[in-house]
Amino acid sequence: MEVLMDAVHPMRAHHLCAVLGLLTDKSKVEGFRSKLKRLVEQGWLMEAEPGLFTPRQALAATGDAREQAGSSTVGRRTDVRSGSPP
Repeated sequence: MEVLMDAVHPMRAHHLCAVLGLLTDKSKVEGFRSKLKRLVEQGWLMEAEPGLFTPRQALAATGDAREQAGSSTVGRRTDVRSGSPP
């Protein structure tokens, strides 16, 4: 997901395999492509055009907000626990 989030353009399965350091044999790329298709079905990715994968824009924006909110929430919980007596 990070590679697709950082990518400027949608990427093909073959290019994703190469960037991730996976084998680029036809059989390995086809297996990886099927995993990408499952992520499309689950709503994590979208196919801009057949074979071109990109993250869902709504998830990308919401994911950053969730990470920031999650880290601040954890910080508050830690502060409360460490500051209060047992």
